[in-house]
Amino acid sequence: MKIYKVDVNYTDVIGLSHFHVAIQYDCYDDVVQFLEFGHDPNCLVLLTSDSPLHLALKHEHKKIVELLLRRGANPNLANKNGLTPLHTLCSRKDSNYELMQLFFQICDDIKQPVQVDTWDKSGNTPLHVALKLKHFKVVELLLKRGANANLANEEGSTHLHNICKRYDVETLKRFLVINEKLDRPVQLDVQDKKGNTPLHLALEENDCKVAVLLLEYGANPNFTNKDGRTPLHLICYYNLARAFLKVIDDMQQTIEVDARDKKGWTPLHVALAKGSNQITELLLERGADQNMADVDGLTLLHIICRRYEDDQVARKFFEINQKLERMVQVDALDSKGRTPLQYAVTSSLPNVVDVLLEHGADLSKFVFPIENDFEEIALIQLRTFDLDRAFRTLDVVQRLEKRGYVLDRIGALTIMKLFDKLELNHEPKDPDEYLGRQKEGFLESVKTLTINPTLSLYDLIRLPGEQASKRCTIADSLSLVSSRKFEQKNKEFRQECKKYLCEMIHEKFCRRWALEFFLSLTRYQLPILCCDIIIRRLTNEDLLNMCLAAENM
Repeated sequence: MKIYKVDVNYTDVIGLSHFHVAIQYDCYDDVVQFLEFGHDPNCLVLLTSDSPLHLALKHEHKKIVELLLRRGANPNLANKNGLTPLHTLCSRKDSNYELMQLFFQICDDIKQPVQVDTWDKSGNTPLHVALKLKHFKVVELLLKRGANANLANEEGSTHLHNICKRYDVETLKRFLVINEKLDRPVQLDVQDKKGNTPLHLALEENDCKVAVLLLEYGANPNFTNKDGRTPLHLICYYNLARAFLKVIDDMQQTIEVDARDKKGWTPLHVALAKGSNQITELLLERGADQNMADVDGLTLLHIICRRYEDDQVARKFFEINQKLERMVQVDALDSKGRTPLQYAVTSSLPNVVDVLLEHGADLSKFVFPIENDFEEIALIQLRTFDLDRAFRTLDVVQRLEKRGYVLDRIGALTIMKLFDKLELNHEPKDPDEYLGRQKEGFLESVKTLTINPTLSLYDLIRLPGEQASKRCTIADSLSLVSSRKFEQKNKEFRQECKKYLCEMIHEKFCRRWALEFFLSLTRYQLPILCCDIIIRRLTNEDLLNMCLAAENM
């Protein structure tokens, strides 16, 4: 490329001049002549505010870089994005270490200091950029030239925070080793504006290797962030406890197992909310308080009973504490006066209900939850009262009744209201019409499922409503929907069967209670036989409305 005039410096619409073009295309002699004619070595491209030095470094034209610096180019001039020439050097994917060495050497020769910790508009220093691209020789050179290894940005994040947030254990290790070699201590426990240390961030990123390395270098495992959470709280969220605690032991550090966050949750609250039996056992073995309550009075047992999953967490919790000879307060009250048993019922957890009763939960003082209690717990769990929950609720009632609990009218009405939310079909079914509108394969599948040894699901569907209710108990229905054979069917089929059974159970449950409500509504003026005849003619919807009317009298 040839530049024909150097005594004038034409520019285009974006402010790119002949001088800039000569630099981009490495026209060294032309650049010399431009400078000799007095052109400014710091003239900017209007669109980007890039200086001639930015362009020369970007295109790696070493001779022009040296020429510009020795002719007065400013090594610290930033463009419109806040990027200095040093940022430009560090931003290259293929790190040009030699060019950076030359850049610093020339600046030393001309006694021009280079600002190594300048922030760009994205909040990055040259060291941030070099670390992100894993240019470790450049990182070491920047640190030797005075880059601050502990510099924090506006959010309070240091280089170490950024490494733990975005990079890997290799970058962290090299960064720590380089600073160790230069005898430049890295502050491991700096807290950002959210109170998070690098260790918090490593654990939030589920990066066990980074967390372990920080601990080996002496990071404090007990710092709390603005939410009051320690690294141990985060470990319990991300199932990293075993490796983390091993390092703590190896380093002979102590850890606060009962540290409370702003909600009053300890790491054990977190572990149980996540359903992690392994972490629960680890924490209890280290002395975690098995009866600790949060700011709302929720103990660990309350937390277990507010979960959606009806698994083995409650049973395991009692087993671990029994092994450690530690007593669990099974009837503890939260700030609303609720026991774990009440939460287990509102969460529709039949297995958990059994565990609580086996371990001494007081059924004599139990009050069946109202509709609002069920809605509140569903909101906490981000769930709705669906078909699965309906079956589980009925299972809970049956298990309570087996232990001697007597469901009262208020409890029965609560269950009716909950079932009413499912928008079930209250009209009698014609078996042929019902089976005829099902998808292909439905008929064959229902024939393979049995309600009890003498009755298949197909046979049940073929029966008239009243006969079907008599032949199939609530326990039969629960047994079917929880069977492995049923679970192996596709989801759409299972939902249709559950809906059918739920409609039948709902009708059976309503009719079981309807007589008592109806007698109350008529002030016991009619004979029971007459009342029974009237009730038989009512739909589930009519029965519910009648029960509501009786209760509101």
